[in-house]
Amino acid sequence: QNINCLSDEFIKDKKYFHFNKPYLPTLDYPNVRIPSFSDALKLAYEPDRGRFVVAERDIKPGTLVSVERAYGSYLLLIPGNLKSRCSTCFINCDYPLPCPTCSL
Repeated sequence: QNINCLSDEFIKDKKYFHFNKPYLPTLDYPNVRIPSFSDALKLAYEPDRGRFVVAERDIKPGTLVSVERAYGSYLLLIPGNLKSRCSTCFINCDYPLPCPTCSL
């Protein structure tokens, strides 16, 4: 017995779904000590200020300096989100069902 609510034929019909997978950019030159930081940043410490990050060189506006995945997330329960997002992975889903890649 097939326990999936979405049949394979339904999933293949792309008119019901619009997917935008989240894109996580990558750093061109990651920091050796802190891979989520650019090599333009340096971790510093001062007893009166504690730990902090400083720039080791001039950084142009718009330069990506840090990338990290979210530790946790949740979907705001507002009317616009309930029918346009998968409740598990939050990708755009124009049909009010979980997306095919998430368990039901």
